[in-house]
This record gives sequence, structure tokens and C-alpha cells, in this order.
Amino acid sequence: LESTKKSIVQEFVPAVVDSFIAGRLDSVEAAAEGRIEDPLDDVEMLQTQLEVLPRISAMQYTDIGGRLVQTIDLLQPVYEHALATGNARQVQMLEAKLAWLVRVCAAMIGGHYTMETQIKIEGSRVLPTSVMGTNMQDGDELVDADVSRRMLQLIMLVQNTAATRRCDYRLELALLSFMDKLKQGLLYVDAAMENEKESGSSAESARSSHPMPQFLQSLLGPKRHQASLPQEMYKGIFKRIGLGGHMDVLGIIMGKVLNNLKVWADNAVLVKETLVLLATLVQGTAGEGAARILLDLEVTRNLLRQHTGEHVPFLSYPANARHRTTYYLTLTHLLALHLEDADASGAFEAFLQPILATLNRLQACSNLRTDEARFSIIGVARDIRGIACATNRRLFPLMFDLLYPACLPLFTRALDTWWDDPAVTVAVLKLWMEMAENKEGRIYFDAAFPGGLLLFKEMAASITTYGKHILAQGPVADGQDAYKLRFKSIGICLASMALALTGQYVTFGAFTLYGDKTVDEVVGVLMNLALSIPKHDLIAFHKVATAFYSFQEALFRHALSLVISLETSTVVQLLQLLHFGLSNALQTNVHILCARSIDRFASFLFRNRVRNTPLSLRMQQHMQQVPGLIEDLQLVLLKQIVTDEHTDLGILAHPLLSLILASGEAFLSVTTAFVKKQKVLAQESVTNAFKDLMQGVERNLEVENRRKFLRNVQAYRQQLKGVEELNLE
Repeated sequence: LESTKKSIVQEFVPAVVDSFIAGRLDSVEAAAEGRIEDPLDDVEMLQTQLEVLPRISAMQYTDIGGRLVQTIDLLQPVYEHALATGNARQVQMLEAKLAWLVRVCAAMIGGHYTMETQIKIEGSRVLPTSVMGTNMQDGDELVDADVSRRMLQLIMLVQNTAATRRCDYRLELALLSFMDKLKQGLLYVDAAMENEKESGSSAESARSSHPMPQFLQSLLGPKRHQASLPQEMYKGIFKRIGLGGHMDVLGIIMGKVLNNLKVWADNAVLVKETLVLLATLVQGTAGEGAARILLDLEVTRNLLRQHTGEHVPFLSYPANARHRTTYYLTLTHLLALHLEDADASGAFEAFLQPILATLNRLQACSNLRTDEARFSIIGVARDIRGIACATNRRLFPLMFDLLYPACLPLFTRALDTWWDDPAVTVAVLKLWMEMAENKEGRIYFDAAFPGGLLLFKEMAASITTYGKHILAQGPVADGQDAYKLRFKSIGICLASMALALTGQYVTFGAFTLYGDKTVDEVVGVLMNLALSIPKHDLIAFHKVATAFYSFQEALFRHALSLVISLETSTVVQLLQLLHFGLSNALQTNVHILCARSIDRFASFLFRNRVRNTPLSLRMQQHMQQVPGLIEDLQLVLLKQIVTDEHTDLGILAHPLLSLILASGEAFLSVTTAFVKKQKVLAQESVTNAFKDLMQGVERNLEVENRRKFLRNVQAYRQQLKGVEELNLE
């Protein structure tokens, strides 16, 4: 039977692959004549089909790959001749066919190499490391080298002719796909060798997201073991390619990346895919050691020196504005990998100089309400956001020193001028959102320098300026896109403030101590902005809902006194929105945020029941306006514990315990009413479930007591789920 299987594979699989490739090449002419829709345009379907190719070709790749090389060798000289003679019709057809062949080659190469993440524990640290693997048989790597050589020659041909004519953009997309697979499999030699040396063991293949049909797997046999790539295999591959070592090949790819950003500057799709390739080269799974080798290339060093629109034209096109962040994030990440100290060497400051020059030029403009100023503001905001995103504890303070105080106030001016333009407001406010996030403790200054406070004041000034303009306009007119015009920017403001509150780099009490109204003013504006959004719209837009409830949770956790000091009408609306979000939001994360906020609020009520401080008295004043709120919140939680299968029970149990301790009378009222709604036969079971809920639970919110209550909640859920025809209305 095994010999029969092998015979079937040897006889039919190469023919199937040949037929697939021939059919794809024939589809070019059929599409050109309008007989079919061009399958080359459906990239998603194309990728799904191609993923199977390397798997069914694995047992006979030497034969199948050799025939693929022959097909390329037949087409490529014809393409070169057509280019030389200027036969536009023939060039167009050949480029589409070559695009198919490049896609097939990319699938074959990519199917042979994997990067698997392995976990290594050093003391208390968990360190993910990446290990390269392959499933090739002896000799397969030489076929890959033959394929790679021809693809790299095609890349250089396309690049050399780009100055006079651009090829079919689909061929460029296919070449990007090939380069992505090539860097995964062949380029990270240093990193792979180091990982192999450290791990001392082989990596296994990652499971495919598209499993092979069982009947096909039975023919091909079990999946082969994925071994780490030996050094001899690397040497053989690059010797066979014949274009130099892995650094030379990497130089070809980096040169192509830079060429794309110049030649295809007006094509947003190609710009995006090129930047994705650059980002994965720098930040990919092979790790910092692999990415650092890019710094040894002259093309990379030139890019870090000459990275502005003057040298990289894609930055000069408004359609590419959203990709500027990715571009500068990648470059800054690469710069941070340099072994020299970026501060001491002056490299980071030199890198920022062109951007600082743009900011200074804008600062000198008396009128920012021009198209040129608008484009510059959007661009520089996105650029700095990308840079900030890649900064660490060493680079963030350095960046802040370069931007403050000369440059950061510009962004408040920009919002004051362009508050009605979502393109400007989103770009600037997203910059503040990035700057506000204290990820990995990067917002760190000398103890004698109030950097965190100054950063917050600048952000608050921008948000307050924007918010006052919006609040002065009233509701969005019917028929207009409220999310684009307003809600998106409001959500970014709320998210920024939530990050500032949780970042722990600002002592907000200092503002109160010294009579500075910055915090009171920005919180008041944000409250009015949030409450200006109709509640059904609020939860309809997931990002806005997440931003609002994150802001509310951060306030309740870190600055509850600020909430209590607000007007009673505002506090009441906030509490009601907690109930509304918990009851109606479809997203689990919104439920979690609401539950946490309720827990903070209810814990304050419980711990301050008998106190007569100004805060506790003011909170009592607020609660008098919503006497049934605690009962409503208890009831929602009691129901959700039974019905919500997605939210962790502990998330729901914590606020319920706090609410019960805050008002046992409300709990008795709620449970009594709930029992009465049940059928007579079910009332005893439901009553016992409520009694058992507080069994053995003390009147405190300590961790151990919460654990006891959680165990009771788990039993409560099981008991009520066992009640037939439970009425949860």
C-alpha cells in the first residue's frame, strides 16, 4: 500500500502542480480578453490557493522546483527582449505572467522555513526566543537557491528599468511577497546560528492555519520533522545564488525597499506593503540580533541620515499620511538597536533635526490656516507619533527635551486653528495619546525635573482647546458622519486622559496644592464631551465606548475625589452610564471596565458609610438623586453572573460584593422581588441560592474574603442554572 501511495504521488502531484501553474499563466490572456475576472487581483484567494503548493510539492520538490525554474528561464529572456524593443502589449502580458510565477516562488520558499517562538526562563524573567526551522530534504535548498537567484535577478531588472517605466504594480506586490518569504528563510543567518547554538535542539513546525485535506495527507504521508538550518546549508544556498553572501542579498532587498518608496510614492497600496516588509525586517521574529545586521548596510545608514520627503518622496503625498507613523516607528526602532549610545553619540538628535526644523518653521508661521501648513502639521504629528512609539526609557526623556518647550505648544495652536478638520485633529490627538502612554516606564525624568507634569499640562492644553471649540458648536447635524467629524476625536481625547491617569508619572494633587486649575478644567471639558454623545451612539462605536469607560475606570481608580467633586448632575449621569454599559454593551471589555468602576464606587460607599468627611457627605448628596441605582446595579450583576459566559466570574463578583456590603437593604429588596417573579416550585431553590451567596462572607473587602464570595458566586451560578424556566426578566 505504501509503495502504491508513493507511485500515485510521483505520477500525479508534479502534473497537478504543472497544470496549476499553466492554468494561472493562461488566465492572464483570458483576463486581458475579458473572458474571466483576473484572479491575480484577488490576493486573498490567491494566497489561500498557494499555501497548499509547498506542502503537496514537498516530497518531489527537486523535480517540481526544477521545472518551475525552467518556466522562469523561458519567460524572463522574452520579458527582457520585450522591454528592450518597447513592445508594450507583450510587456503587459509578460509582467502579469511573471507576477504569477513570483507568487508561486514565494509560496514555495515560504513553505520551507518557519520561525517558532520558544520560551526560555531566566530567573523570574520569561524570555521568548525565535528559532528557525526547515522541512527540506537534502538538495531542496539548492533548488531554493536557483529560484531565489532568478527572483533576485528579476528584482534588479525591475529596479533598473523603474527610472524610465514602472512595471505592473501587481508584479511589484508579488516581488514584495517573495522578499518577505526570502528574508524569513534565508537572511537571518546570524540570528539563526545564535539561536541554534543557545537552544541546542531543533524546532518543530508551526501548524498551518489551513489544514491539508485528509485524503491528500494520506497520500503524502506524515509531516516531516522541522530541523534547524545547518551552517553548511546556508553556505550552499548563497554560493548557488551567486550574488554574494547573505549581506549582499539583504542589500538587494533593502535597496528595493528604498526604491519602491521613491518610484511608487504615489501608490498608497505599494507604499503600505513596502513599509510592512521594512517593519518586519526590523521588528520581525528573528530578534534584535538579526535586525541589527541591517545597520551594517550602507543603504540603511543613508536612510537614517536622509529620511525626509526630499529623499524619500512617498512622504510628500497626502494619501500616504497614515503610513508615516509606521515608517518613523520602524526607523526609530532600528536606530535604537545601534550598539552606540544614541544620546552620547548624538545620533538620535541628528535623526530628529529635520523634524525639529519643520516644527520651528510652523511655529514661525503667523497663519496656520493654509493647505501647506495643514499638510505639514498632519505629517509632523504622525512622524513624531511613530518616533515616540519606538522610544524607551532612554530615548523618551531625550525626545521630550528636544520638543519642550519650543515645539510642543505648536500642537495646541494647530487644534485651535484646525479644530473642525478631522484629519488634523485625529493626527494631533493620536500623537498626544501615544505621548501619554507610559509603556515600560519610559516616561522617566530626573527627580528635580517635573517632566511628567509638564508633559501632562501640554496635552491637557491641547485637549481643552479642542474640546471647547467642539462644545461651542452643539450637536452634529442630521445626515453628517458624527463618528468621523466628532466621536472619533473625542474618543482619542478620553483614551489619552485615561493613559495619563494610569501612567503614574503625574501627581495630580500637586495641581490642587498650588491652585493650578489644569486638571479640573480638562476633566470638566472631557466630561462634557463624553456626555454630549448619545448613550446609544456611545456603545455602538466600540473604540469610543472603550475609550470612555477606560477613562471612567481610570478616574474611579486613581482620582475618585475628582469625580465626587463634580456637579451632582454629572456624577449621576456617569453612574447611570455605568449601569447602561453593563446592561447593554456587547463587548466583554466594556463589561469589565464597567464592573471595575462599579467596584471602586461601591467600595467607597461601603468604607465611608459612617464617616462625615466632605467627600463622603458630597457622595451621599449625589446618591440621593438616584435612590434606586444600587438596587439596579445589584440586579444586573446577579443576572449577568447566570447568563454571561464570556466575562470572568471574578470580574462580576467583586463589584457585587462591594454593592451588597454598601447596602444590604438594597440586596434584600432585590432578591425578594426576584424570588416573587419565579414560579412557585422554583422559589425555594432561588431563595436558598441567595442565602448561600453570603454564607461565611465577612463584612470586609480583603482578598481572602473576596475569594470566599467568589466560591459562593460559582455555586450560585450552578444553582440558578439548574432551575427550570428561570425568569430573568
